[in-house]
Amino acid sequence: MKSLQFILNSWISSGLICVILFTPQSLVADYSTFEPALHVKTLHNDNLLLERQKDSGLETTITLEGEISYFTETSRLSSIFKFQNNNYHGVRTLSNRDDYTLGLIGENHNERNTWRFDAKGIQDSTATDILDIEPEDIGGDVGQIQDDIKRQRYYISPSWRHDITEKSQIDLRYNYSDLQYDNSSKTNLVESNNHNVTTTYFVGINEQNTLLTSVSGSYFESDNHSKYEIATINMGNIHRFDELSNARILVGFYSLEAEVPGLKDNDNNFLYEVSGQYDHDTTSLFVSAERILVPGNSGDVYARNQIRFYLSGMLTLTWNYKIEGKHYRNQSIIKEISDNGRRQTSIRTSLGWQISNIFDINLGYHYKRQKESTEANSNAIFLVFNYKDLFSN
Repeated sequence: MKSLQFILNSWISSGLICVILFTPQSLVADYSTFEPALHVKTLHNDNLLLERQKDSGLETTITLEGEISYFTETSRLSSIFKFQNNNYHGVRTLSNRDDYTLGLIGENHNERNTWRFDAKGIQDSTATDILDIEPEDIGGDVGQIQDDIKRQRYYISPSWRHDITEKSQIDLRYNYSDLQYDNSSKTNLVESNNHNVTTTYFVGINEQNTLLTSVSGSYFESDNHSKYEIATINMGNIHRFDELSNARILVGFYSLEAEVPGLKDNDNNFLYEVSGQYDHDTTSLFVSAERILVPGNSGDVYARNQIRFYLSGMLTLTWNYKIEGKHYRNQSIIKEISDNGRRQTSIRTSLGWQISNIFDINLGYHYKRQKESTEANSNAIFLVFNYKDLFSN
């Protein structure tokens, strides 16, 4: 019943807003696309729960996902769906479950203005792997832990971009996120929501460099009565080496006020982001290091120091490889309010065989290590079958 309610809430709220924002004329499609995909993954892990005392098990996931899009000369309306069935064998504390993701994207533009609306609803579990979670997900830092708790996350993000001149733009966006749990009373998981307004100014100083300045304000509150008010400013540069490769550097500063019953405190500190994207022929590389503020799963806001990388390439016309990893450390900003820290490393490698244009197989290895909340590590071997177009002839 909760799954049905989740689907209805996501679609109704997103659909109504998109109908309001986009006129009936803009919804008459000049052309449309449908891109479905099916993935079947089987994984054997020597420590599925990532605990000190290892408990091996088998995990099988079947994922059906796709995107339906309608395009006109000045607009786009896209619907994104994902259904994932998760089955576990050998570990009694993990229950079989179904996960859902529903999203809606509406975009309309004219000569100098672009309006966009994004909405997404996700129902999954705290057992979801950190490499499969989008960076902006509220509560996504939970990673794979001992407690397998079902959760719902909702996102709404309207935005507007205006081209001031040929070389300068201003971007204004509002982001709302909401995190809810089922049966989390025996854990430290706390429901919360976050509001954020960000204004960014871009100016191109030459063909290769674009300077940017962003100012944002956030208000975070949770069911344990903690509140955070945050003001942030970032300045930086985007350098383009060519059409596909670039580097980005940002330096920022935040001022924060936090309050819980009986205690109020503040904090000021620096933030940064350094990243690079390289694409050439058959090789793609992305590397980033950053310190950012993220809403956490325990009703608090954390400072996260994070390193990410992704490398993929072709060995031959039919064989390819992927290496991806993430290391992060969450630190409580005000320890008198919360002292929940977490440090985790995850590295995943795979070798792929492209059997046809629509079908491929991947064999890989996944290593995880966690410190602070629980010291543990795990090793997994997985096999994935990908079918990219269910209706291709």
